[in-house]
Amino acid sequence: QMLALGLGDTYSGAFDFGLLMDGLYNFTLNATDYAGNSNTTVYRTVAVDNTKPSVAFVTPSTINTNISSWVQLLNVTAYINDSTSTIQTVNFSLDQNGAVVNWTAMSLLQGTAAIGNWTASINTSALTDGLYNITIYAYDYAGNLNNTERRNVTIDNTKPSVSFKFATSRPATNISNTEIVEC
Repeated sequence: QMLALGLGDTYSGAFDFGLLMDGLYNFTLNATDYAGNSNTTVYRTVAVDNTKPSVAFVTPSTINTNISSWVQLLNVTAYINDSTSTIQTVNFSLDQNGAVVNWTAMSLLQGTAAIGNWTASINTSALTDGLYNITIYAYDYAGNLNNTERRNVTIDNTKPSVSFKFATSRPATNISNTEIVEC
C-alpha cells in the first residue's frame, strides 16, 4: 500500500489479515522522501490464523453414553489440533435443558499445545438424573473458537428398588422350589 505523506506527517492504519491464508508472513515498512532518501524497517513476522482449532472426542467415544451411580465419574478427553497459533484454553460444559450445570477447565494430558489430548473429570453423584449435553470449547491464541463437538450423556444416580414378595406368608427360611420370588 502506497501513501503520499507530507513533512512531519504520520500514518496509522490497519491491515485486514482475514484476506490472507493461514501461515507466517514477514512485514516491512519502507519510507522514501521526495529527495529519494529511503529507510526500511527490519521485518516483523506475523502468524495469521483465521481457522478454528480441530476438535474430536476421545471419551466419551459414542454420541450417547450412560453414567450409572456406581461409576459417578464423567471422564472427558478430546484430541485438539491447532498448529498455527496453538491452543490457549480448553473447557467442557455440561448442560441440561439448555442451562449450564457445570463448566470445567481441561488440562493437556499428552502432546503439545499445538496438537494433543486434553482431559478433565467431574463427579456426577450430585447431579439429578436425566439427559445432559457435553460441549467442548477450544480457543486458540488467535481467538478462534471451536464449540461444535457435542456428546449426550444420561446420568442415572438412582439405585433400583428391590424387594422380596412371597406367594405365601410363611417365613422365608424354608422355600420350596415351587414358591415364587419376585425381585
